[in-house]
Amino acid sequence: MKNNRITDIWDKNRNNILFGVLIAAAALLYNYNGILSYRPYSIHQWRQCDCLSITKSYYDEDRKFLEPAIFWLGDGKEGKTVSEFPIIYFTVAKLWKLIGYHEYIFRIINILIVFSGLFCLFKLALRFTSDSFWSLFTVLLLFTSPILVYYTNNFTADAPAFGLALCGLYFYQKGVSDRKNYLYFISFFIFLLGGLIKISSLIAFCALLIIHIYS
Repeated sequence: MKNNRITDIWDKNRNNILFGVLIAAAALLYNYNGILSYRPYSIHQWRQCDCLSITKSYYDEDRKFLEPAIFWLGDGKEGKTVSEFPIIYFTVAKLWKLIGYHEYIFRIINILIVFSGLFCLFKLALRFTSDSFWSLFTVLLLFTSPILVYYTNNFTADAPAFGLALCGLYFYQKGVSDRKNYLYFISFFIFLLGGLIKISSLIAFCALLIIHIYS
């Protein structure tokens, strides 16, 4: 009976399980588990420190959502700053309030967002190709990019914004093919979040908008 149940689960979720196993294996190969405990380091260390200081200011000072600040040692200012839409920083700070100050939580949140985007890309490729091998190959090929690999397990917002753009593409295509309006709204909301975090993530949305208007 148990074997039948396991077989049913495997048959229904084979592609998703393969995706999870391969992405986890790639993450281990890139030493993601070891990097989780690192402080900001290497390329763009100063920008990573900025992102972390904004989050720490939310955590230490209970700042309002629209009043982000960095650590400031000068006179006459409170460190208030203008940066990306601070949804990730604010969310991480609230998680720190619940489970304690652990910088690896910041990295995990970014990883989860990017991996969600890669999963959506996998599902999108599967809808076009109907072939699990080429769909997995597409995702794994993308995840060999040194830039994506480095910034996914990081404190900056570039990779999460890209992950949100991939999620937006999937829900948009699903809304078109399934003719379900609520999927459009989900797609637009995800694109909005990605664009607020990093304006460059709206490139895909602009391309879709042009195609949509033309068609």
